[in-house]
Amino acid sequence: MEIERNTKQKLLYIFDILNKESDENHIISMRELQERLESLGISSQRKSIARDIAELKEFGYDISTFEENRKGNFMRIRTFEESELRILIDAVLSSKSITKKKSKELI
Repeated sequence: MEIERNTKQKLLYIFDILNKESDENHIISMRELQERLESLGISSQRKSIARDIAELKEFGYDISTFEENRKGNFMRIRTFEESELRILIDAVLSSKSITKKKSKELI
């Protein structure tokens, strides 16, 4: 049962690691992902990690994969935290150059 639970959670952990720790300047290699998963008690192979990343891409997450010099992956687009969204909304609402109609569209 533990192996099944870990297998199901592996995809979520991969997403979480890429979302929190990667960007175009911080590419995470398959080896690094494998080591991070193992530190969380989840055994994995590079091929299964690659399949999970492909699954995340198919679901719609914008993950880039580099095959050239720095083989690895990174999350291109992230979701905002609630506090960040509130700051952005406040900035849009207080802007004098954005009409009320456009502010509503943006929000």
